Formats: sequence, C-alpha cells, structure tokens
Amino acid sequence: MKRRNALLVFCFLLSACSHLSARDCARTDWFQRGRSDAIAGDDDENLEGYQADCAASGGVDLARFQAGRLEGQQKFCTEENGYRLGLKGQRYHGECPEGLNEEFRKGQLAGERDHRRQTKEAELAKKEAELEKKERRLKDEEDKLKQRKKDLDRRKRP
Repeated sequence: MKRRNALLVFCFLLSACSHLSARDCARTDWFQRGRSDAIAGDDDENLEGYQADCAASGGVDLARFQAGRLEGQQKFCTEENGYRLGLKGQRYHGECPEGLNEEFRKGQLAGERDHRRQTKEAELAKKEAELEKKERRLKDEEDKLKQRKKDLDRRKRP
C-alpha cells in the first residue's frame, strides 16, 4: 500500500511539471507560446524548459517566441495589471522590459500598499471580534457572580 501511494505521488509530481514532447515541440506556435507566457507574467524559466524539452526535435523558434513575448508584455506590463498583482499580494519578478517597467511598478507598488492596508484592516477586524467575544464572556461571568451574590444574600436573611 505504501509503495502504491508513493507511486501515485510520484506520478502526480511528474504530471505537475510542464514538459513538451517532440510532437508538441514541432506543433507549437512559438509566437503564441511566448505571448501567453508573457500575459501570464511568466519569466524566462519557461523558455529554458522549452529549449531543454525541444533540443532534440528542432528546438524553439526563438525569434517568434520573443516576438510573441514582447506582444504579451505589452498587455501584461500595464499600471492596472501591476496594481491587480500588488493588490493580490503577488511579487513582481522583473518580467517587464524597460519602458514598460516603470508604469507597471507604479501600479504594483500602489497595489501592494493597498494590500497591506486591507490585510491590516482584516487583522484589526478579527481582533475586534475576539475582543467583543471576550467582553461578552466577561459580562456573562459578571452576571453569574451577581446572581450568586443575590442567592447568598437571600440565604443569609432569616
């Protein structure tokens, strides 16, 4: 059973890696691949993997990949997208080329600032809720003590 589970985990890990077969390498539209990688905010690590996967089957059409990547970066590297990325708390890894980087970073830094603010507000709200809960428990205990005192006072009276 342990061996089977280990085999399943191994197969899952292998499937999680993105490898291209020789057939995939030959059929890939490298312009679209570069474009989609850039729009997703992926860095050059994907290209290194493609080059390794496709080395034996003709390689990557680097010119088309880079042209597609540049087009995709035009869509990804905007101030608005930088803001969305920062607001989600995601890190920037320098994917944008010079000329697009400044606007993207401007948005990303503003998004990070708002993300930190929202995170602190959520933490504060959580602490306030915990404090209110403790106050209710304290009030309940106080009410119980008052009731006990009344009960004791009644017993003392003849």
